[in-house]
Amino acid sequence: MAKPRDPTALKVARGKSHMTKDEIDDGLSREIYASIGEISMPDWLDGAAAEVFEREAAYMRRVNVAAGVAIYGDTDSEPLAVMASSYARYLHYKGREEKAREGAERQRYNSMKNKEAATYERIMRLLKLDPSSRVDFAGLKGGQDDGKQDCFANI
Repeated sequence: MAKPRDPTALKVARGKSHMTKDEIDDGLSREIYASIGEISMPDWLDGAAAEVFEREAAYMRRVNVAAGVAIYGDTDSEPLAVMASSYARYLHYKGREEKAREGAERQRYNSMKNKEAATYERIMRLLKLDPSSRVDFAGLKGGQDDGKQDCFANI
């Protein structure tokens, strides 16, 4: 199955767009960005899941600033929370697998760990947060927040 088409604003933010100004304007005018509002963490998220959520949310906010449109927003908060909690469960099952003594018990935790890893990776790809889809912010250090989010935005 082919990857979904990237939004024009994301292509422009990456700086890898081989499009004319007219093509960019046409693409931006035709596309609908349904993500409005702020990316906010749910109250029930804590620990490692909260750290992952905040790291990825900071990156998403930086993409919005660089693109000039709200590519990410409140509609992405729920899948991001699922992704972050899946990562936390992955770490939990990994620890339980390492402590397990019997082969059957280790196998059970390994299976649970792999299921959570697959969920994490699938949502990461859907939200365009996987390494191959990330925007390179090397030239954008500092930004509007004077660099406070640079460590979270992987720059």
